Amino acid sequence: MLSDFWSVSDSLKANFRTYVRSYTGRNIEELTDKEFFAANYYFVLNFLTLDAERDSYIRLGTENILDRRKKAYPEDFTDLFIAISREYGYPARMVTGYVLPSEDISEKFLHYWAETWIEGDGWKIYDPALNKLTGTDLENHNFSDHLALIVHETDPISPIIPAQFVDKYKFTVAETFDDPVINYSVEIETDRTYSFD
Repeated sequence: MLSDFWSVSDSLKANFRTYVRSYTGRNIEELTDKEFFAANYYFVLNFLTLDAERDSYIRLGTENILDRRKKAYPEDFTDLFIAISREYGYPARMVTGYVLPSEDISEKFLHYWAETWIEGDGWKIYDPALNKLTGTDLENHNFSDHLALIVHETDPISPIIPAQFVDKYKFTVAETFDDPVINYSVEIETDRTYSFD
Protein backbone atom coordinates (compact mmCIF):
# COMPACT_ATOMS: atom_id res chain seq x y z
CA MET A 1 0.00 0.00 0.00
CA LEU A 2 1.42 3.39 -1.04
CA SER A 3 0.65 5.14 2.26
CA ASP A 4 2.74 2.51 4.10
CA PHE A 5 5.67 2.76 1.72
CA TRP A 6 7.59 5.28 3.84
CA SER A 7 5.98 4.35 7.17
CA VAL A 8 7.87 3.63 10.38
CA SER A 9 6.65 0.80 12.63
CA ASP A 10 6.74 1.09 16.42
CA SER A 11 9.57 -1.46 16.61
CA LEU A 12 11.60 0.45 14.00
CA LYS A 13 10.99 3.68 15.93
CA ALA A 14 12.22 1.98 19.11
CA ASN A 15 15.37 0.78 17.32
CA PHE A 16 16.03 4.32 16.08
CA ARG A 17 15.44 5.91 19.51
CA THR A 18 17.84 3.41 21.13
CA TYR A 19 20.46 4.08 18.48
CA VAL A 20 20.16 7.88 18.83
CA ARG A 21 20.55 7.60 22.61
CA SER A 22 23.72 5.49 22.26
CA TYR A 23 25.09 7.55 19.35
CA THR A 24 24.51 11.03 20.84
CA GLY A 25 23.86 10.44 24.54
CA ARG A 26 20.63 12.43 24.15
CA ASN A 27 17.01 11.98 23.18
CA ILE A 28 15.81 12.75 19.65
CA GLU A 29 13.90 15.83 20.80
CA GLU A 30 17.15 17.38 22.09
CA LEU A 31 18.99 17.18 18.75
CA THR A 32 19.55 20.02 16.31
CA ASP A 33 18.41 19.39 12.74
CA LYS A 34 21.94 18.58 11.59
CA GLU A 35 22.50 16.24 14.54
CA PHE A 36 19.22 14.48 13.77
CA PHE A 37 20.19 13.91 10.13
CA ALA A 38 23.66 12.65 11.12
CA ALA A 39 22.07 10.22 13.61
CA ASN A 40 19.55 9.09 10.99
CA TYR A 41 22.33 8.63 8.41
CA TYR A 42 24.51 6.49 10.67
CA PHE A 43 21.51 4.55 11.98
CA VAL A 44 20.61 3.52 8.42
CA LEU A 45 24.26 2.59 7.71
CA ASN A 46 24.49 0.45 10.84
CA PHE A 47 20.97 -1.00 10.74
CA LEU A 48 20.97 -2.32 7.16
CA THR A 49 23.35 -4.76 5.48
CA LEU A 50 23.83 -4.19 1.75
CA ASP A 51 23.12 -7.00 -0.69
CA ALA A 52 23.97 -5.35 -4.01
CA GLU A 53 23.99 -8.64 -5.95
CA ARG A 54 20.45 -9.39 -6.98
CA ASP A 55 18.60 -11.22 -9.69
CA SER A 56 15.38 -9.26 -9.35
CA TYR A 57 13.95 -6.77 -6.93
CA ILE A 58 10.65 -5.10 -6.20
CA ARG A 59 10.78 -2.06 -3.95
CA LEU A 60 8.72 -2.78 -0.86
CA GLY A 61 9.32 0.38 1.17
CA THR A 62 9.96 0.37 4.89
CA GLU A 63 6.85 -1.44 6.12
CA ASN A 64 8.67 -4.80 6.45
CA ILE A 65 12.26 -3.56 6.56
CA LEU A 66 12.96 -5.47 9.80
CA ASP A 67 12.37 -8.76 7.95
CA ARG A 68 14.98 -8.04 5.30
CA ARG A 69 17.48 -5.73 7.01
CA LYS A 70 20.35 -8.22 6.43
CA LYS A 71 19.66 -8.30 2.66
CA ALA A 72 18.92 -4.66 1.90
CA TYR A 73 19.24 -3.06 -1.51
CA PRO A 74 20.43 0.51 -2.18
CA GLU A 75 16.80 1.66 -2.50
CA ASP A 76 16.07 0.34 1.01
CA PHE A 77 18.74 2.64 2.47
CA THR A 78 17.11 5.62 0.78
CA ASP A 79 13.58 4.57 1.73
CA LEU A 80 14.52 4.07 5.39
CA PHE A 81 16.32 7.43 5.63
CA ILE A 82 13.29 9.19 4.10
CA ALA A 83 10.78 7.35 6.31
CA ILE A 84 12.59 8.24 9.52
CA SER A 85 13.06 11.86 8.44
CA ARG A 86 9.36 12.20 7.65
CA GLU A 87 8.31 10.39 10.84
CA TYR A 88 9.99 13.16 12.83
CA GLY A 89 8.54 15.98 10.74
CA TYR A 90 11.37 16.68 8.30
CA PRO A 91 10.62 17.10 4.59
CA ALA A 92 12.43 14.39 2.63
CA ARG A 93 12.29 13.08 -0.91
CA MET A 94 13.84 10.41 -3.09
CA VAL A 95 15.90 11.25 -6.15
CA THR A 96 16.65 8.89 -9.01
CA GLY A 97 19.67 9.84 -11.03
CA TYR A 98 23.17 9.10 -12.16
CA VAL A 99 26.33 8.96 -10.06
CA LEU A 100 29.24 10.14 -12.18
CA PRO A 101 32.83 8.89 -11.94
CA SER A 102 34.73 10.67 -9.18
CA GLU A 103 37.52 10.20 -6.68
CA ASP A 104 35.65 7.32 -5.00
CA ILE A 105 33.66 6.01 -8.00
CA SER A 106 35.26 4.52 -11.12
CA GLU A 107 32.07 3.91 -13.15
CA LYS A 108 28.93 5.96 -13.74
CA PHE A 109 25.71 4.22 -12.70
CA LEU A 110 22.00 4.72 -12.09
CA HIS A 111 21.28 5.24 -8.40
CA TYR A 112 18.80 6.46 -5.75
CA TRP A 113 19.49 8.89 -2.91
CA ALA A 114 17.62 10.97 -0.34
CA GLU A 115 17.33 14.72 -0.05
CA THR A 116 16.14 16.47 3.10
CA TRP A 117 15.18 20.08 3.66
CA ILE A 118 17.31 21.89 6.23
CA GLU A 119 16.06 25.36 7.10
CA GLY A 120 18.63 27.92 5.96
CA ASP A 121 20.56 25.38 3.86
CA GLY A 122 17.88 24.08 1.47
CA TRP A 123 17.84 20.54 0.10
CA LYS A 124 20.80 18.42 1.21
CA ILE A 125 21.77 15.04 -0.26
CA TYR A 126 22.22 12.01 1.97
CA ASP A 127 23.37 8.80 0.31
CA PRO A 128 23.95 6.02 2.85
CA ALA A 129 23.82 3.28 0.18
CA LEU A 130 26.72 4.83 -1.73
CA ASN A 131 28.58 5.11 1.57
CA LYS A 132 28.13 1.33 1.97
CA LEU A 133 29.09 0.62 -1.66
CA THR A 134 32.32 2.66 -1.52
CA GLY A 135 33.29 2.18 2.12
CA THR A 136 33.86 5.94 2.29
CA ASP A 137 32.17 8.18 4.88
CA LEU A 138 30.03 10.46 2.71
CA GLU A 139 27.92 12.16 5.39
CA ASN A 140 29.45 15.57 4.62
CA HIS A 141 30.30 14.91 0.95
CA ASN A 142 29.40 17.67 -1.55
CA PHE A 143 27.82 15.21 -4.04
CA SER A 144 28.74 17.19 -7.14
CA ASP A 145 28.96 13.75 -8.80
CA HIS A 146 25.17 13.19 -8.47
CA LEU A 147 23.03 14.07 -11.50
CA ALA A 148 19.29 14.10 -10.68
CA LEU A 149 16.88 12.72 -13.27
CA ILE A 150 13.63 12.34 -11.30
CA VAL A 151 12.53 13.68 -7.90
CA HIS A 152 9.94 11.66 -5.95
CA GLU A 153 8.34 13.99 -3.43
CA THR A 154 4.94 12.43 -2.72
CA ASP A 155 4.85 9.20 -4.72
CA PRO A 156 7.73 6.83 -3.95
CA ILE A 157 7.17 4.78 -7.10
CA SER A 158 6.37 7.10 -9.97
CA PRO A 159 7.32 8.60 -12.17
CA ILE A 160 9.64 5.83 -13.22
CA ILE A 161 12.55 6.23 -15.58
CA PRO A 162 11.53 4.83 -18.95
CA ALA A 163 14.80 2.95 -19.22
CA GLN A 164 15.99 -0.31 -20.63
CA PHE A 165 19.02 -1.64 -18.81
CA VAL A 166 21.86 -2.84 -21.02
CA ASP A 167 23.94 -3.99 -18.06
CA LYS A 168 24.59 -2.99 -14.45
CA TYR A 169 25.99 0.44 -15.32
CA LYS A 170 24.47 1.37 -18.69
CA PHE A 171 20.97 2.13 -19.72
CA THR A 172 19.18 3.62 -22.68
CA VAL A 173 16.18 5.89 -22.24
CA ALA A 174 13.00 5.45 -24.25
CA GLU A 175 10.03 7.77 -24.65
CA THR A 176 7.86 4.89 -23.37
CA PHE A 177 8.57 1.23 -22.80
CA ASP A 178 6.72 0.36 -26.02
CA ASP A 179 8.41 2.92 -28.27
CA PRO A 180 11.76 2.50 -29.98
CA VAL A 181 14.77 3.29 -27.82
CA ILE A 182 16.14 6.82 -28.02
CA ASN A 183 19.71 7.36 -26.86
CA TYR A 184 20.29 10.65 -25.09
CA SER A 185 23.60 12.41 -24.81
CA VAL A 186 24.16 14.81 -21.92
CA GLU A 187 27.09 17.09 -21.27
CA ILE A 188 27.68 18.72 -17.91
CA GLU A 189 29.68 21.89 -17.56
CA THR A 190 32.03 21.57 -14.61
CA ASP A 191 35.76 21.36 -14.40
CA ARG A 192 35.24 17.98 -16.14
CA THR A 193 33.01 16.98 -19.05
CA TYR A 194 30.98 13.77 -19.12
CA SER A 195 29.09 12.31 -22.03
CA PHE A 196 26.32 9.75 -21.63
CA ASP A 197 25.71 7.60 -24.67
